[in-house]
Amino acid sequence: MNSVKRREPAELRQELRAAGARDSEVDELLPIAINLQALPESEFREKTSRWKIPLLASSTALAGLIVGTILVAFSQAALPGSLFYAIQKISDNAAVALHPSYRGTVMMKRADQVKQLVVEHAGQSAVLEALADYQSEAAVYKYRATNYALFDYCKADLQQAADKTAGPERTAINKTLASLQNV
Repeated sequence: MNSVKRREPAELRQELRAAGARDSEVDELLPIAINLQALPESEFREKTSRWKIPLLASSTALAGLIVGTILVAFSQAALPGSLFYAIQKISDNAAVALHPSYRGTVMMKRADQVKQLVVEHAGQSAVLEALADYQSEAAVYKYRATNYALFDYCKADLQQAADKTAGPERTAINKTLASLQNV
């Protein structure tokens, strides 16, 4: 049953003008308005709403993709101890899965993070966490390494970090450097 009130063309003309349509536009829009009111209400709703769910789903997916991309971008500068560091590790693992040669870049990033944390006098736990992450990257990379310059870069960073710290951090860094002597 159609509960939409049928309006005369003159009434529709006034409504179109009130909505901001110019006279030339009213002449073009009037037949459309007449045809729309001829549709049963349920059919009109069905025709106009069949795209709502796919549109909503694709809009939600697009928004999620944009937010995810922004999170990944912001996480690239994160250090251990930051909320974004876990996102950085996940995105780095995904990049390595897609491009295994990226592992060397991740290894250098982890060495840089160790040095940066030492320079910033971060807590012991953050330094040791970054060092542990470096060690796991280096352990995988050193058996596949074809570019030993990456290890030299990492060794230089770690040596600088060891020179600027003391205590358990220095001991752990020196132990890591000793494990890299054969590389």
